[in-house]
Amino acid sequence: MERMRKMKTIPKVKICGIRSMNDIEILNEYRPDYCGFVFAESKRKVGLTEVKELIPYLQKEILPVGVFVDQEITFIMKAIEAGIKVVQLHGDEDQQFINELKIKINNNQISIWKVIRINKEIASDREPYLNINGLIFDKYSAVAYGGTGVAFNWDILSGKTFEAPIVLAGGLTADNLKDAVRIVNPFCVDVSSSVETHGYKDKEKVKVFVKKLKSLNLFNSQ
Repeated sequence: MERMRKMKTIPKVKICGIRSMNDIEILNEYRPDYCGFVFAESKRKVGLTEVKELIPYLQKEILPVGVFVDQEITFIMKAIEAGIKVVQLHGDEDQQFINELKIKINNNQISIWKVIRINKEIASDREPYLNINGLIFDKYSAVAYGGTGVAFNWDILSGKTFEAPIVLAGGLTADNLKDAVRIVNPFCVDVSSSVETHGYKDKEKVKVFVKKLKSLNLFNSQ
């Protein structure tokens, strides 16, 4: 079954790399759909204890996403116990890992997103992963698994359809957002570095990005 991509709607938005109560307050004010906590090695890394303390202060309609890179299922389960509602697999996890994780979670209220890192092209038109709820497309980097702030050529995804909804990541800004959404028509856009100043979430930049997204005129975007 192909996902219908001609019926364009405003994408959801995920603000990733949340680390502090100040970040939570910014998100509560501007209400993105998802809040990303990075558990993998990164300058934005947070621990289970921090996340467990922060999530109760997050507005209920903002879903907590845990970002993992090749981490053990036992650790992911602890993150779910801490309040994570979406598991974002941003490493080299294979289909067997996804299947085992799905069985272990055994809860349809917990979603699984899996990344594909784009270099020059998509390797195949076949459905890349099964048992997932979101397919993240991010820019390939030889030195980092994500959060680089670098975009890939969105035309690679133009006209592509997948069973799982597309989550678009990598180098998104308030300035290029309209083109990205017009070309890719994603279910969700994922942003981090472009809404930061000196490595910390910037209230004004978050405000501008979220408002720009929600005000897009997708019926006059050619």
